[in-house]
Amino acid sequence: METWILKKIRAASWRRVVAWGLVLVGSVLLLTSDRRYLDNFLHGPYTLGAADLDAIEDVTTTPRYYARISGTRVIDTGLREYAVTTSAGVEKSRSESGAYYALVVNDKFLIFRSREDPPSKVVEGRLVPWPSELESEMFNSKEMKALRPRFYSFYVQDGSFQITAYWMIAFALLLIALLAWKGRPAWRYARDPEAHPLVARTQSWVKGDPIVVAVEAEREFGAPRFKGGGHVRPTAARRSPLGLQEDHETQRQLHSDREIA
Repeated sequence: METWILKKIRAASWRRVVAWGLVLVGSVLLLTSDRRYLDNFLHGPYTLGAADLDAIEDVTTTPRYYARISGTRVIDTGLREYAVTTSAGVEKSRSESGAYYALVVNDKFLIFRSREDPPSKVVEGRLVPWPSELESEMFNSKEMKALRPRFYSFYVQDGSFQITAYWMIAFALLLIALLAWKGRPAWRYARDPEAHPLVARTQSWVKGDPIVVAVEAEREFGAPRFKGGGHVRPTAARRSPLGLQEDHETQRQLHSDREIA
């Protein structure tokens, strides 16, 4: 016979199983939502030549955008990027964080950012669209605007491509640890509520008769002795040596009366 306590344990455990199941499904969908990034992380960087670069119409949707490109020559554009430190709106210091160069690939130019000096003729990074600020700085004269068709419509962004994947892996490991800590016990108690630690505690309240505890707990839950502020306060009961049931509040009062007497 499954007692009221076992039914409550089973129902609560199943709710936790469902909740952790939804968390697992949602996390898997989230982690695998950007399949383009995952494919580039697992198989990139891809070696791309001039023909591959020319075939890219939209860099935001091209399948292979984590690339390694070789050129014949590197030209310094003179554009620099600075990291500025301010305090209360006043500039305190600045340091160069990167420089922009043009890599000659056949008869076209591929802009890339690099922290190396001098930069290598083999560049590696993420192909991304031109920022509007960079484009306005690069083509701010008639001569440069005339050369615009010879520049690719995207550039190579340096920096660690794998950092996002490392955060995803850390999140997945954390999720696995939480599932093992919280989800696995919930699944176990949903299938076998008698293994729950609460059952062992209730058996110590009334030796040899756990059904009595379950009946009393269900009765207290359905008709609590005390109510206040809209919240129900059930009281636990135990059997007295005379076979009568005394709740803890009554026992404390009797104990106080004996001390006074």
